[in-house]
Amino acid sequence: MASATLLSRILGFVRDMCMAWLLGGGPLADALLLALRLPNLARRLLGEGTLSMSMTAGFSRNLAVTDVQPDTDEYARLSRLAIALGVRLAAVLGGVVLLGEMLAQPLMEILTPGLQAEFAAHSAFLLRICLPYAFFAGISALAMALLHSLRYFLLPSLSPAFFNLTVIAFAGFAVLGLADPALSLALGVLCGGLVQCLSQGIALHRLGVHLWNICPGPLDNETARELRHNLRHLPLSIAGAAAPQLSMLGAAVLASWLPTGSIAALYYAERILEFPLGLAGAALGMASLPGLAALATQRRTTDMEQEAGDALRLSFCISLPATAGLLATAEPLVRLLFLHGAFDKQTLAVTTLALCAYTPSLPAYAASRPLLALCNACNNTRLAGISALIAVPLAFFAGLLLLPYGAAGPAFGLSLGLWIQAATLWFGLRRDGIRLRISLTALIRYTAGSVLVFATAYFGLLLLPGSFLSLMLAVSLAIVAYVFFLLFLGDRDIMRLMRRS
Repeated sequence: MASATLLSRILGFVRDMCMAWLLGGGPLADALLLALRLPNLARRLLGEGTLSMSMTAGFSRNLAVTDVQPDTDEYARLSRLAIALGVRLAAVLGGVVLLGEMLAQPLMEILTPGLQAEFAAHSAFLLRICLPYAFFAGISALAMALLHSLRYFLLPSLSPAFFNLTVIAFAGFAVLGLADPALSLALGVLCGGLVQCLSQGIALHRLGVHLWNICPGPLDNETARELRHNLRHLPLSIAGAAAPQLSMLGAAVLASWLPTGSIAALYYAERILEFPLGLAGAALGMASLPGLAALATQRRTTDMEQEAGDALRLSFCISLPATAGLLATAEPLVRLLFLHGAFDKQTLAVTTLALCAYTPSLPAYAASRPLLALCNACNNTRLAGISALIAVPLAFFAGLLLLPYGAAGPAFGLSLGLWIQAATLWFGLRRDGIRLRISLTALIRYTAGSVLVFATAYFGLLLLPGSFLSLMLAVSLAIVAYVFFLLFLGDRDIMRLMRRS
């Protein structure tokens, strides 16, 4: 799953490099990226696992009781449950998209109170093109949840890569002068959603799940009960997992009061941050969820706590050195990826500052994903929702207070909010009797190794400045130093990972 996420993130960088080259950090970029905020929110909430996290837990509870095989009554019942959820999800998403199309103009004015009216109107036009993507992302999330519950992770994890390839293709039309850049990219988002949805359908077809061949009909009592259970827990589950995305949306609202280009700078910084977020947080959280749900159903509490603790420890093992590495290489990394075409040195400086302020959120996000997976596995979606209700407003108000510091203010406010969410989840689970254990010695090892990563990357760039090869060499040396440091100390996690690879 992490390998597929890695490929998707690389293609995402190529996509954003195309956007930066075409639009830079000017008012046109702000208009498009504001229009993309809501579709991107839908992509993260629906198409990349947030919505599917709750549905995966529900499907996995069915599979935990009976070993479901293809062409059986249980397989058909699981498909009926998916159809019933899909019909209701499609109805809700269709209504939301239709409402958004009608209210696009006032919606942009609310979300961008500091933006000029001309660019707010242009953002509303682009939003109307992009918004149907939310429908495709929701259906894709349903298919992803079904695949994850069947313990298949590779194909659904590759679907964002198909989305990125589609947007890159439409960016190519703009490069060739065949279309307006902003319009072409917006159309790419819409078509990318359709391709992403179709790829999930192909994955289900390969597993022999032919949802379109099964007439839903009346649901049996057990399936109807599971459907009601999923629908009842869905809103709080989505709210808990959506805290980072809602906080980023709040940061963009605050950035509309900052100088032109700040919204684009936050977007580019988020794109760099999402690379380690996907590897250290989303992949571990989603991959651990089916197993946690099965253990919770079987009431194997000790094994469930052990599995969640392992996922949490591994998330720190990856996210802490990633945080140190991003801080050490922020400026040359932004320069390498985006300093082309319309992306100028002023935007480079603002984006680097925003990235440094976002980076402390990485360990908190990585830790919250396994904790949220555990909440969903245990049906404790109330705690997940409460954590978001606390974290998102605090992130917004912290960013508001720090607004005099420019784009770094909203970004640092998000970092603070995500740490608050992770702490709320940790203590809430302990209060409910789930005793997660993470070795203090392991945390000290990872922290010391992260300091070594920062020093290696920072001084490596000082000794070999100014080229792509020097950046690659500094990053490679930092990774090697971290791995050998943990091996020297006898860290069990790095040994297990090395043996698996």
